[in-house]
Amino acid sequence: MYIPPQTEYLYQGQWSVVCDTILIDCLERMKGHIYWDMPLFPSWITLSAAAELKNSVEVVFSEAELDERVEILRKRYKTFKALVGTNGFRWDQPTKQIIASDEMWEKLISILLMQKNEFAGAYYHHDEPMFSQLACIFGMNDVKVEGANEVVVISDNTQKVSTEVLEVYEAGVVEDEVTSPMVIPRPPVCRKLFDDGAVVTDRESTTKKGMYFIDIGSDGMLGTRFEKGVALPKPPPIVHPEAGPSGRSPHGSSCASNSPITWWPHNFRRPPF
Repeated sequence: MYIPPQTEYLYQGQWSVVCDTILIDCLERMKGHIYWDMPLFPSWITLSAAAELKNSVEVVFSEAELDERVEILRKRYKTFKALVGTNGFRWDQPTKQIIASDEMWEKLISILLMQKNEFAGAYYHHDEPMFSQLACIFGMNDVKVEGANEVVVISDNTQKVSTEVLEVYEAGVVEDEVTSPMVIPRPPVCRKLFDDGAVVTDRESTTKKGMYFIDIGSDGMLGTRFEKGVALPKPPPIVHPEAGPSGRSPHGSSCASNSPITWWPHNFRRPPF
C-alpha cells in the first residue's frame, strides 16, 4: 500500500510550514490575550495574521483565504484526534508516529475517503506536527470523557469487638512525697556593650599666659608671635580720685542713684561728672 508523504496532504498552493506556523502563532496569541472562546474568529484577528505573513514571508493572503485555512486547521485537529481515539491505533509520542497494522490503516483510509476527508492518509508516516498548538486553539471546549468508574468491594474481614466487661484495678496510694529541689534563678547578667572612656585628670589649660600677635615676615608670609608679661592699656577709672565717696546707688535701676542730697554736707565740692 502506497501512501504519499505528509506534506502532500497538509500543504497546497502558497501554504507552507512557515506560513502555517505564523498563522497558528497569531491565532494562539490573540486568543490568549482576549480570552476568545467562540468557534469563529473575528476579522481583525485574521487581518492581523495577514499583516504578519506579509511582513515575515512577503506572501499576501486575503481574508477569505485565511478563513478557509483556519477551517482546514480545525479539520486537521479533529481528524488526528479521532484517529488517536480509534481502537487499534496507538500514538507513540517519542517517535512521533501512529502505530497500527496495515489492515487497520486500509479500513480507516477507506472510511475517510467515503467521508470526503482529504487527510485520509496524512498521518500514516508522521503524527500531527502542530497538535499541541491546535489543541490550544480549537480544543479548549472539548468535553473530556472520563474512564469507567472502578467499583471497590469492601470485604467483611473486620474483627468483632469483645463484649466482656472490663475490670478496673485501682492502684495503691503512694504516701511518700517526692519533691524536687528548689532552683533559685540567677540574676540577669548585665552585658557591658561599650568600654568606659578615659577620664581626664588634668583639666588645666595648656595655653600659655600671654598674647599672640600676627606679623608679616620679610618673605610676605604671616607668622604668629607670643609675648608674655605685656602690660595692656587699662580704661580710665569712672570715679575721680579727688572726689569724695559717691552717693550713687548700687542698683542701676534706682532713680536716686545721683541725688544731690547725698553730697551735702559730707562733700564740699561736687564731683566733676
